[in-house]
Amino acid sequence: MAPDTLVPKPVVVDSEGSSPERPMASKHSRTVEELEQLYTAFNKGDIETVVNAMTDDITWIEAEGEPYGGTYRGPNEVLQMFKRIPEDFDHYAVTPSRFIVEDDIVVVEGSSDVTSKDGVDYEIPFAHVWRLDDDKIHEFRQYTDTVLLQEAFKS
Repeated sequence: MAPDTLVPKPVVVDSEGSSPERPMASKHSRTVEELEQLYTAFNKGDIETVVNAMTDDITWIEAEGEPYGGTYRGPNEVLQMFKRIPEDFDHYAVTPSRFIVEDDIVVVEGSSDVTSKDGVDYEIPFAHVWRLDDDKIHEFRQYTDTVLLQEAFKS
């Protein structure tokens, strides 16, 4: 047996929910759909929906070097961080473009569309790594262009 047959292959899904490599299992499809709904809720300002999708012991890690960089523990700490965003930016939306699913881990590539308080628009790429526990968010880790995000924060 070839070694690569022993390793499960991740399912890569574009923003339309399809996978060129193979059909998605229904669990993966549901996971992607649920995360898409959380991105939509966040963009609409429905932070309650996002927070309700978290486990009580969530670990939320924002990239060091960005305005909210650091580790937040528990839904309340994450909520307090989210509440700062409208104070610091005129517009802040996240747009996922690709989902990579393997077991309880989902990697989402996309971009943050940000407007600074001075009215300057930025498109900032990101990778978000989600770890789920019984369909709840147990861990989140953000990777982003911290230089661009700092620039948007300061302007």
